[in-house]
Amino acid sequence: MKRMLLALIVGGVFIQFASAQNAMEFFHLGANLYVRGQLEQAIQAVDQGLQKFPDDPYLRALKEKLEEQKKQQQQQQQQQQQNQQKQKEQKEQQQQANEKKQDQQKDQQKQQQAQTDQQKKKEMSKEEAERILRALKEENKKFKKEHLRVPAGRKQVEKDW
Repeated sequence: MKRMLLALIVGGVFIQFASAQNAMEFFHLGANLYVRGQLEQAIQAVDQGLQKFPDDPYLRALKEKLEEQKKQQQQQQQQQQQNQQKQKEQKEQQQQANEKKQDQQKDQQKQQQAQTDQQKKKEMSKEEAERILRALKEENKKFKKEHLRVPAGRKQVEKDW
């Protein structure tokens, strides 16, 4: 159905090309095609009119305007493509930044966990602290016995009362 409709439209345009007798008919045909959004067909119609009527100022002016419009459309398309590319790059950069931030957060969490583990290792349990204190007391007793001996001339008398 769409093909038939397209064939009728294109066929109608070519019939109009063939039936156009003077420069004004080509001019109006090109202008109507442009207004309908068919820029390429409008340029073709004007080109065909210029082949038959190369000195017509209206056809030349319309041709210039249509070429300008075509150039603007191409520039707009290029600009849109560039904008899309920039947006795509920005999106990729944002994703990379997010991934990097997540990686940094994971690294920070790992570092914090490692610090916590080290602190736990450094902290003594109650049993360890008591064992160390007992060992220090024993060493202190030995030290006192060895260094605080009573001089040889005096004997310590035990009182028995």
